[in-house]
Amino acid sequence: MAAFFASCLAVSLILDALTIFSQDRTRWRYRTLLVVVLILVWVLFGLLLLQIVDRTSSVVSSAKVWAPERLPATGRDAAILLASFGGPAALATVLGVWALRASRRKRPSRPGRLERWP
Repeated sequence: MAAFFASCLAVSLILDALTIFSQDRTRWRYRTLLVVVLILVWVLFGLLLLQIVDRTSSVVSSAKVWAPERLPATGRDAAILLASFGGPAALATVLGVWALRASRRKRPSRPGRLERWP
C-alpha cells in the first residue's frame, strides 16, 4: 500500500509538468487525470493510516496505548506518522493546484480595459 501511495505521488508530479507544458488540445486530459490522481493520493493516505492503526492495535492493547504515562509518546508517534505521509501528500496537492491554476485558459482581454504592466 505504501509503494502504491508513493507511486501515485510520483505520477502526480509527472502530471503536474504535463498539465503545464502540454498543448491546449490535450491539456484537459492531463488536468482530469491530475485531479483523479490527487483524490486517489488522499484516499490512499486515509487507507494507509487505517492500516497502520489496525496493525498496531492488534499488537498493543488499547489500555497500554491510552495509559497516562504513554500519551506523550503516542502523540509524538502519531505526529511523526502524519508528517511522514501527510507532508508529501499535501505538497503534491499544493503543486497540483498550482499546475491546475497555471494551465487555465487565458481569457481574452475586453476592449477598453487597461492591461497591467509587467
